[in-house]
Amino acid sequence: MKFALDCPKLFDDATLLGDDRMFPLLYMFPMDNENKVARNSILSALLTLMRQKKIDDIRIKELCRVAGVSRSTFHRNFESKEQVIELYFDSHFELLFERVESLSRKTPNELYKYYFNFMMHHSELIHLLRINQREHILTQCMIEYLPYLMHHNIVLSLDVPTNYEVDYLANGLSALTFSWESQNFEETPAQMANIFQLLLRIAA
Repeated sequence: MKFALDCPKLFDDATLLGDDRMFPLLYMFPMDNENKVARNSILSALLTLMRQKKIDDIRIKELCRVAGVSRSTFHRNFESKEQVIELYFDSHFELLFERVESLSRKTPNELYKYYFNFMMHHSELIHLLRINQREHILTQCMIEYLPYLMHHNIVLSLDVPTNYEVDYLANGLSALTFSWESQNFEETPAQMANIFQLLLRIAA
């Protein structure tokens, strides 16, 4: 699958998995290996069920039935329901940050614009995380990737110990993302990038 930021049309007429009750296949793992079909089926089934009930009420047996996979297939790919979403974010963040690193101008502003663009395209997923009180999944993914960006000077240092800086930036980006979603994404990704950088300057 071509990276979503290059294909905004995917978000208008995405192919559906199975029938029109299933979650759009625009939410796909980007890797190309033997586990791709199973992982994408499980992801789509999980998000479909999260439309109907809280994630805590979804049983693995039910998830596997909707996904059309066995329990052994699920446990071979994931340790928990939450990890399905964690690994999805992880795989796409890797692509997103690689894209930013390939730009001729590697600036925090470009990173934040790509980040908020990605989140806008994943509006329903962000909404489902918020109403299920699983915001920490996004925050944790940011905590894992920000040190790499700081090391390569893509994210500016705040002249504080790195672990505090990472926690501050990750929690700030995550909180701003969910606040943005709760207000129906009124601002553009570029505006959100500017807002976040303004907040950082005020805090500094």
